[in-house]
Amino acid sequence: MKHSFFLLALLATWFAPSALAQTERVGINTRTPVSTLDVHATNSSTPLQYWRDNYSNILVSILSSGNVGIGTSTPTTKLEVKSTTKGALKIEDGTQGDGKILTSDANGVGTWQSAKTDIVLGTLGSGQNIPVSRAEWYYTNSYIDLPPGRWIIYVTMVLDCYNVPNRSFDIWLRSTFQDNTFSSTLQAGLGHRSSDIKTNAYLICGFIKANSRYGLVTGSVLVDNTSTAIKRYYYVAGYSDRFGDPFSPMDIPYFGGGFAGENIMYATRVN
Repeated sequence: MKHSFFLLALLATWFAPSALAQTERVGINTRTPVSTLDVHATNSSTPLQYWRDNYSNILVSILSSGNVGIGTSTPTTKLEVKSTTKGALKIEDGTQGDGKILTSDANGVGTWQSAKTDIVLGTLGSGQNIPVSRAEWYYTNSYIDLPPGRWIIYVTMVLDCYNVPNRSFDIWLRSTFQDNTFSSTLQAGLGHRSSDIKTNAYLICGFIKANSRYGLVTGSVLVDNTSTAIKRYYYVAGYSDRFGDPFSPMDIPYFGGGFAGENIMYATRVN
């Protein structure tokens, strides 16, 4: 590299309009260099290139656009690195470490950070008695607050029919998230859910067999909080179906609350 720089400086003294100033500044296409090496590319889109092996392998290229290429003569971004071997990029600033990820802050400054997953826990309230075979949503008094971004909300809730232990019918219960709550009973409409649920898979459902005390509601939904603030998503349940027995009024007690050790609601951020 030292030999190449010396040769470049020597050539600069041979070809006008170039200058080797007494201040030890080298100018190419300029007689008044303002730095140690000053290149004025007036008629070239590639003012500076450094080759190896008789122009067969480009090492460094600087275009008039300011794009810099390492291993390529046609960089299309401010810095483009092309290599046929692994490990072409190495950044050591004291934060590097095994398994770390290069992460940007709000100002675009990158540092090596340990991999992590953003997890937000929901708040489990008192639960709600959910009438069976009613075409309505019921707010469970449980919710989750999510910052802006895309999230997958995971829910697991116990179905406990301890008050009707000998029932002869199966129950299928549906649940989802909504953007607001008015009272314990929300407006009818099976398709009514949060506007931030962007997929058709908006229901989290579960099943309890006849003559069984326990069942389980479990699943997940994808939400996209496109606002600039933390938003609350209200967990609702209802629109249940029953199979195998004539209708007789009954409720699923305290569904969606924090009374059961199996109950949990949390979200993880996704890109």
